[in-house]
Amino acid sequence: MKRSSFLALAFVTLCVFLTGCAAKSGPATAPLTPTGVTTAGGNPASPIPTPAVVAGERAEFMRIHNQARAGVGVPPLEWSQELASLAQEWANRLARRGQLEHRSGNSYGENLAYGTELSAAAAANLWLQERAAYDGGPIDSRNISAVGHYTQMIWRSTTRVGYGIARVGGNTYVVANYAPAGNVVGQRPR
Repeated sequence: MKRSSFLALAFVTLCVFLTGCAAKSGPATAPLTPTGVTTAGGNPASPIPTPAVVAGERAEFMRIHNQARAGVGVPPLEWSQELASLAQEWANRLARRGQLEHRSGNSYGENLAYGTELSAAAAANLWLQERAAYDGGPIDSRNISAVGHYTQMIWRSTTRVGYGIARVGGNTYVVANYAPAGNVVGQRPR
């Protein structure tokens, strides 16, 4: 496994453990101090936002999501530029802060990932790996930390997705927003 994938998987696992990521029980913060985030003058580096989601990267991100959804018999997601813009704004903010946390008061579903040299498709594949831990039951406080990214991906009533990605130093922050939000406690994704 590549170092960047391992770091992203380890942090996504930590994020899920600490925050429940897409759970609708309220935001939590997982402080993170990225390395190599200063300029030559010692000032904090500004995140380098992706000016626009590249079509090929977006297509792969969507393929991963929609293949997972097809596998459980739910309709495909559509790309939302509105959600992508919101996600980009938040990814930029997370990169500036050097922290991974959910947006407070966000009415959308939200998956987060952090790693080195991480792409949006790689983040989606990390979230998809949670499928192995999902037993098909309703979302609750016992399973959300292990499966919440995956179940948001396949939540039947979710119809739109958009992502943003920001890089600072060698670190990458990926934020995906979903509408309508999934991971409703007591319900199943499909």
